Amino acid sequence: MRIIWAVAWPLLIAVAPFVVMALLPDSALAELAVVFLAPMFAALIRAATAGRVWKRNGIATPGFWRSAAYAAAVALLMLFEGLMAVVAVSEQKPPFDWWVWAAWFYAGYIVMMRLAVLGGCATVEPDDAPDAASELAG
Repeated sequence: MRIIWAVAWPLLIAVAPFVVMALLPDSALAELAVVFLAPMFAALIRAATAGRVWKRNGIATPGFWRSAAYAAAVALLMLFEGLMAVVAVSEQKPPFDWWVWAAWFYAGYIVMMRLAVLGGCATVEPDDAPDAASELAG
Protein backbone atom coordinates (compact mmCIF):
# COMPACT_ATOMS: atom_id res chain seq x y z
CA MET A 1 0.00 0.00 0.00
CA ARG A 2 2.87 2.37 0.77
CA ILE A 3 4.37 2.03 -2.70
CA ILE A 4 0.99 2.86 -4.22
CA TRP A 5 0.82 6.02 -2.10
CA ALA A 6 4.35 6.99 -3.21
CA VAL A 7 3.22 6.71 -6.83
CA ALA A 8 -0.28 8.16 -6.38
CA TRP A 9 0.65 11.23 -4.31
CA PRO A 10 2.38 13.10 -7.19
CA LEU A 11 -0.50 12.29 -9.51
CA LEU A 12 -3.02 13.66 -7.02
CA ILE A 13 -0.98 16.85 -6.65
CA ALA A 14 -0.69 17.08 -10.45
CA VAL A 15 -4.49 17.12 -10.72
CA ALA A 16 -4.82 19.91 -8.12
CA PRO A 17 -3.91 22.77 -10.53
CA PHE A 18 -6.60 21.67 -12.96
CA VAL A 19 -9.19 21.59 -10.14
CA VAL A 20 -8.14 25.03 -8.85
CA MET A 21 -8.26 26.53 -12.34
CA ALA A 22 -11.69 25.00 -12.96
CA LEU A 23 -13.05 26.44 -9.71
CA LEU A 24 -11.35 29.87 -10.08
CA PRO A 25 -10.85 30.36 -13.84
CA ASP A 26 -10.05 34.09 -13.91
CA SER A 27 -8.15 34.48 -10.66
CA ALA A 28 -4.57 35.73 -10.91
CA LEU A 29 -3.94 34.72 -7.30
CA ALA A 30 -5.07 31.17 -8.07
CA GLU A 31 -2.68 31.04 -11.03
CA LEU A 32 0.24 32.18 -8.88
CA ALA A 33 -0.62 29.67 -6.18
CA VAL A 34 -0.93 26.85 -8.71
CA VAL A 35 2.32 27.62 -10.52
CA PHE A 36 4.52 28.41 -7.54
CA LEU A 37 3.06 26.94 -4.37
CA ALA A 38 1.71 23.55 -5.49
CA PRO A 39 5.04 22.23 -6.85
CA MET A 40 6.97 23.55 -3.87
CA PHE A 41 4.58 22.01 -1.34
CA ALA A 42 4.59 18.67 -3.16
CA ALA A 43 8.41 18.58 -3.14
CA LEU A 44 8.56 19.77 0.47
CA ILE A 45 6.18 17.07 1.67
CA ARG A 46 8.10 14.40 -0.23
CA ALA A 47 11.44 15.65 1.14
CA ALA A 48 10.09 15.70 4.69
CA THR A 49 9.13 12.04 4.53
CA ALA A 50 12.65 10.80 3.74
CA GLY A 51 13.63 10.06 7.33
CA ARG A 52 10.46 8.09 8.04
CA VAL A 53 10.78 6.09 4.82
CA TRP A 54 14.37 5.12 5.54
CA LYS A 55 13.65 4.30 9.19
CA ARG A 56 10.67 2.15 8.20
CA ASN A 57 12.94 0.21 5.83
CA GLY A 58 15.61 -0.33 8.47
CA ILE A 59 18.10 2.18 7.12
CA ALA A 60 19.63 3.95 10.10
CA THR A 61 22.00 6.20 8.15
CA PRO A 62 21.48 6.51 4.40
CA GLY A 63 24.61 6.63 2.30
CA PHE A 64 25.58 9.43 -0.04
CA TRP A 65 24.17 7.81 -3.19
CA ARG A 66 20.88 6.94 -1.53
CA SER A 67 20.54 10.54 -0.33
CA ALA A 68 21.51 11.85 -3.77
CA ALA A 69 18.90 9.60 -5.41
CA TYR A 70 16.24 10.92 -3.01
CA ALA A 71 17.26 14.52 -3.73
CA ALA A 72 17.09 13.81 -7.47
CA ALA A 73 13.63 12.28 -7.00
CA VAL A 74 12.42 15.40 -5.19
CA ALA A 75 13.88 17.65 -7.92
CA LEU A 76 12.20 15.59 -10.66
CA LEU A 77 8.94 15.69 -8.72
CA MET A 78 9.15 19.47 -8.54
CA LEU A 79 9.80 19.68 -12.30
CA PHE A 80 6.84 17.38 -12.99
CA GLU A 81 4.49 19.30 -10.70
CA GLY A 82 5.69 22.64 -12.08
CA LEU A 83 5.12 21.57 -15.67
CA MET A 84 1.65 20.29 -14.79
CA ALA A 85 0.86 23.62 -13.14
CA VAL A 86 2.02 25.58 -16.19
CA VAL A 87 -0.10 23.34 -18.43
CA ALA A 88 -3.09 23.95 -16.16
CA VAL A 89 -2.86 27.75 -16.36
CA SER A 90 -1.87 28.07 -20.01
CA GLU A 91 -4.44 29.78 -22.20
CA GLN A 92 -3.61 27.70 -25.26
CA LYS A 93 -3.53 23.97 -25.72
CA PRO A 94 0.02 22.88 -24.75
CA PRO A 95 2.16 21.15 -27.35
CA PHE A 96 2.41 17.37 -27.19
CA ASP A 97 6.09 17.70 -26.24
CA TRP A 98 5.09 19.14 -22.87
CA TRP A 99 3.17 15.98 -22.03
CA VAL A 100 6.14 13.87 -23.12
CA TRP A 101 8.45 15.87 -20.83
CA ALA A 102 5.98 15.48 -17.97
CA ALA A 103 5.94 11.71 -18.51
CA TRP A 104 9.76 11.61 -18.52
CA PHE A 105 9.96 13.67 -15.31
CA TYR A 106 7.45 11.36 -13.63
CA ALA A 107 9.24 8.21 -14.82
CA GLY A 108 12.53 9.64 -13.57
CA TYR A 109 10.91 10.38 -10.21
CA ILE A 110 9.70 6.76 -9.90
CA VAL A 111 13.15 5.38 -10.80
CA MET A 112 14.96 7.67 -8.35
CA MET A 113 12.49 6.86 -5.56
CA ARG A 114 13.04 3.18 -6.21
CA LEU A 115 16.80 3.61 -5.94
CA ALA A 116 16.55 5.77 -2.84
CA VAL A 117 14.04 3.67 -0.92
CA LEU A 118 14.47 0.09 -2.06
CA GLY A 119 18.19 0.17 -2.79
CA GLY A 120 20.25 -0.34 -5.85
CA CYS A 121 22.65 2.38 -4.76
CA ALA A 122 26.06 1.58 -3.35
CA THR A 123 25.22 1.50 0.36
CA VAL A 124 26.04 -0.81 3.21
CA GLU A 125 22.94 -2.14 4.93
CA PRO A 126 22.98 -3.70 8.41
CA ASP A 127 22.52 -7.47 8.42
CA ASP A 128 19.42 -7.35 10.60
CA ALA A 129 17.60 -4.79 8.40
CA PRO A 130 14.18 -5.95 7.18
CA ASP A 131 13.75 -6.69 3.52
CA ALA A 132 12.59 -3.39 2.00
CA ALA A 133 10.48 -5.01 -0.73
CA SER A 134 8.47 -7.11 1.76
CA GLU A 135 8.14 -4.10 4.07
CA LEU A 136 6.64 -1.95 1.29
CA ALA A 137 4.38 -4.72 0.07
CA GLY A 138 2.80 -5.37 3.46
